Amino acid sequence: MTAIELQAQTPSQGEPQAQSRAQITIPEETYTRLARAAHAQQLAVEELAEKIIREHLRAIERKEMEREMEAYAAQHAQILEKYGGEYIAMYQGKIVDHDKDELELVLRIDERFPTEIVFMTQVNTHVFETYIIRSPQVTFI
Repeated sequence: MTAIELQAQTPSQGEPQAQSRAQITIPEETYTRLARAAHAQQLAVEELAEKIIREHLRAIERKEMEREMEAYAAQHAQILEKYGGEYIAMYQGKIVDHDKDELELVLRIDERFPTEIVFMTQVNTHVFETYIIRSPQVTFI
């Protein structure tokens, strides 16, 4: 097993920067593959590990958002009846807040769920609005 140390710089109250450190231990084979890939991309092993972790977390967050959107679509008829025209916030498949003012809702949700994935939308007749944008066509002479 091989250990990789990762550092994060995060602002802290009263201090310009505070450092967080984490050490992960991975199998030697995984480390070798990571080192090979890092070398090919001209990155430090730690940089590539951080990049891979960040991308994986983004994928997890996208799936969480998709689940919230699926829950919204499944409950749309009931939500429309109760909150039509308002903005709603959905967390873990449940409406956690609503408001006629989008900004007020966003501010409350940011305060209550600062690091969570929360789906927010205006409740309209259609489950999801579809926009068609026509791009100009180029004609070659």
